[in-house]
Amino acid sequence: MLKKKIRPGHEPDSWQHHFSEIWSSDGRDGAFDLPNREAKVAYAKKFADVIRQARPHLFTINVASCISLPDSKIERASHIRTQKQEIFCISLLTSLQQLRTRKLGVRWTFDNVKDSTSGIRTEGWAQEVFRGLQYTRLFTWLSAGSTVLEPAFVSPGSNFLLEIADFISYSVARDFENATLQKKSDFPSTLLGQGLYQAVLRDGSLDFKWDHGVPLKSFWGLRRVPA
Repeated sequence: MLKKKIRPGHEPDSWQHHFSEIWSSDGRDGAFDLPNREAKVAYAKKFADVIRQARPHLFTINVASCISLPDSKIERASHIRTQKQEIFCISLLTSLQQLRTRKLGVRWTFDNVKDSTSGIRTEGWAQEVFRGLQYTRLFTWLSAGSTVLEPAFVSPGSNFLLEIADFISYSVARDFENATLQKKSDFPSTLLGQGLYQAVLRDGSLDFKWDHGVPLKSFWGLRRVPA
């Protein structure tokens, strides 16, 4: 219903809900029926409320980290690639541990960065990372003897849960950015209800916490400016 409201001339299942595109859209281009910043904020709050009301049946995990990037383009690309692989590993292990603790199976579905409408996997790096992780003692112990299939990469937006994950990640990243700039968040992650947040800390260690919104102070010593 929310998707149809902001694009009344399009069937909700016919387009991908990426909030970065919605937020950066120009109200004059007619892409979304959101003419100004206030309308976008109001929409974001409604979307967040849908997520909050779906709990505890909707269980979410957000894994985050931040790094300082060098000036060299080659080194920057290398740092970002390493961070992406690290976060991918952490997200797999954390979700596996949380679900197996609850005696549940796991099925991973990720957005494919490249077009995968043909059904051909293009995220080869992720396949390599998973296979390297799959045969470690830690993975074997966490899976507790259950069958665990390798992650599926699908066309972006082809699963509504991916659209929810996209919005949560956007909210968390925006909270982090606003906190570093000491600015108020228009739609803070606290509106999402209680979720599990995990982060790579400054010293490289991991921490996690159940909280209403990303615990900026606990993880990185950042103070959220009240809205």
